Amino acid sequence: MFVFVLTCIFSLIIAGCATTNVSKISPTTSSTVKHPSSDATVYGSMDDSNFQPGDVLTFTVWIKSTIMLRGGQCAISFDPSLIKCDNVSEGGFFHDWAILNNCSTVVIPHPTIDNVQGRVSDIGIAIMGTTQGGPNGNGTLCTFQFTALAVGNTQPKLSNVKLADLSGNVFQPIVTNN
Repeated sequence: MFVFVLTCIFSLIIAGCATTNVSKISPTTSSTVKHPSSDATVYGSMDDSNFQPGDVLTFTVWIKSTIMLRGGQCAISFDPSLIKCDNVSEGGFFHDWAILNNCSTVVIPHPTIDNVQGRVSDIGIAIMGTTQGGPNGNGTLCTFQFTALAVGNTQPKLSNVKLADLSGNVFQPIVTNN
């Protein structure tokens, strides 16, 4: 969380839209603001929850937001007896907007995959650049690629989901797993 907050502050400074009151998102003060629950939803879905050993599976983390955003993060847990995580990649929600607006994205922290405990640590994605604004609507935050180890049916579970608005305010959206 601390690195994510610093990343958002850094991206806002680069974008020229940071306020002088960055203490409102400092880790030593309250770093989460309340947005109306309808502002943003993050949800995950597996492309095929019934699988055979060796099947390649994709768990996609989606964002649906009515407000413009500058960054997001999530972690997941999963059943390591049924699936193993092979890769985590940035989705198009922030990346595509950044490219279209002469900006870029940074992935920090890079996630750590732990197939023994069945966890993937936070992946944080933030927009960097001088263009103000950010994406809203629907899109992919990130994807997790898995290989099935046994016959089964499972769905990874999202955790530590946070988003950052244009002012650098970090908030927790509605989170669901489909």
